[in-house]
Amino acid sequence: MRYFFLLVPMLLLAPKAPADQFQIIGQDTLEAVEFWLPMGQAVRTYCAPCGDETWTEQIIATMVPRDVDDEQLELIVNGAPIDLAYTYAPIMGEWRNVALQANLPAEDVPAVLDPMLAPAPGGFSEVQFRGGIGEKLKVTLNLALSAGKLTGTYAYDHIGTRIPVVGEVDPGTKQFTLKEYADGLHSGTFTGDYTRNPLAFEGTWSNPEGDKALPFKAAAYATPVVSRTTGEGGGMHFASAWSYPVLMLAGAPHAEALNTAIADAYDETYRAYRDSWASLPAEDFLADWDDPPLPMRSYDQSIGEYQITLHDDRFFSMIFTSWEYTGGAHGNSYYIALNLRTPDDGDPAPLELGDVIDPSEESMKVVSDYLIADLKKQEASSVASGATTAFTADDLPVWTLSRKGITFHFAPYAVASYAEGTFEVLVPWEVLGTHAKIAVE
Repeated sequence: MRYFFLLVPMLLLAPKAPADQFQIIGQDTLEAVEFWLPMGQAVRTYCAPCGDETWTEQIIATMVPRDVDDEQLELIVNGAPIDLAYTYAPIMGEWRNVALQANLPAEDVPAVLDPMLAPAPGGFSEVQFRGGIGEKLKVTLNLALSAGKLTGTYAYDHIGTRIPVVGEVDPGTKQFTLKEYADGLHSGTFTGDYTRNPLAFEGTWSNPEGDKALPFKAAAYATPVVSRTTGEGGGMHFASAWSYPVLMLAGAPHAEALNTAIADAYDETYRAYRDSWASLPAEDFLADWDDPPLPMRSYDQSIGEYQITLHDDRFFSMIFTSWEYTGGAHGNSYYIALNLRTPDDGDPAPLELGDVIDPSEESMKVVSDYLIADLKKQEASSVASGATTAFTADDLPVWTLSRKGITFHFAPYAVASYAEGTFEVLVPWEVLGTHAKIAVE
């Protein structure tokens, strides 16, 4: 579920901004704002009318709409109100003003943050950390540190549900405190030491009662990057926005080689998008229009919504999506998976489905039967209607690995109508049994 609302004690973690434009909004604006500010989204605060020379960043751990009266409310993010006129979110490869994005008439604010504008000193923008609690519990944290305040989420790798965390770093001692809130209640506290080189946290996790404590440590693993390319040609406008991870050398195995592989995968997707329309004369496409509307004079692509599902000393598995509009009634989206072997020496090598699952007819029938049964439960129309009754390896081009199993991803139209959206099916390792050719620990 994209939206997440959670009551948390007032922590006053959000950067302070004057409430002179859109700290108070109408109920009818809430849905649009929720779309741009989901849980886990990094946002930046920058007040041009105030003379700000830097921006601050936080990750939305909690967001609560608080009623002001019957028709108006204010949004409480991480325990403090925000003014949408001074709030920016990463949208289509740019940090765009949320008020303007929601069609609110904010004044004297840039629509897009200048990429040359500097962050507030002494912190870091959104970074993913990987580590563990105790000897067995692997965790992933997404954190931002700005003006001494820590915000973000974390998840146990074997569960995946994100838990809000908010806290602070003492600028003098570099001691940190990070409290977690599950179902609106304080459920644990991380404390310890923060270091900048290498970027890491190490200390203790304890329960609220203080009678249970486990060692905790996490190192910086990856940071997201957004970029945008635009151009004109043949009377047409094109734009492509990327959101992709850059693995940090100190915390990720084979980071340098994998960063090249990730960039190449994104670049290949972008080139396919360019090739899909570059050879078509714009005049032919627009011939039936006396005055073509703007959407019909533009090609757009957004490559993002990525997830790294497995990364260890042997395998790397990642999925991302590409949404494209190249003419027609609507755009379309599809999945791209990057599955690699990561040997100790040499470059990462492609990992094929036949390397993971025995390609025999017997093995593929086990996979196909499981997929059909699961997709019927999800009511994917082509399967539920009987139009699709089995899958071969060629029917399953998009899949990812995890410690739980192999997940098959189906884009719109693959097993259902466009309106039904996307589908995913996890086939657990225990279901595959001896049909699996690899073991993931």
